Amino acid sequence: MNHLELPGPSPYGNQLRPEAVRDACRELGISDPVRIEWFPLEVPPGIAGDHRGVRDDDVGSYHVIRLSVWDNPETVSGTLWHELEHARQNEAIGYGTYNRAYTFGNEIAGYDDNPFERQARECEQLHQGAALTNGSKFDPTVPDAAWKSMRDLIAKGEV
Repeated sequence: MNHLELPGPSPYGNQLRPEAVRDACRELGISDPVRIEWFPLEVPPGIAGDHRGVRDDDVGSYHVIRLSVWDNPETVSGTLWHELEHARQNEAIGYGTYNRAYTFGNEIAGYDDNPFERQARECEQLHQGAALTNGSKFDPTVPDAAWKSMRDLIAKGEV
């Protein structure tokens, strides 16, 4: 893999482990750069993550993976394995082809039965326990800026 860009800790202290993420990318055969981000605090709990493959004429192809700030370390690790599998799929069949095939899979089978989603869930399950996060600081009971921000958004009617 050419380049890996990781975010700092999430508001709950979830921290991605750079070497573990690099090893996961190597294991899956991902060669294009990967940038991982936390979803903004405004994205409510329940959206675990997403992957987007990007082709740019100036910088080449790369992957952007976004993860929930609200999830516990085990869930974040599982979601990251899931999204890295989508990155592998994207590289395996080509960026434009992948997007069309993924959309077609949703149209004929629905999201849950989309072959790409089934394969990503299998990858996530296969690597259960292979932590890509260091969640030692995670404590969802501690009120912090993240919860204050969410409460503020709810109070304003924006969520």
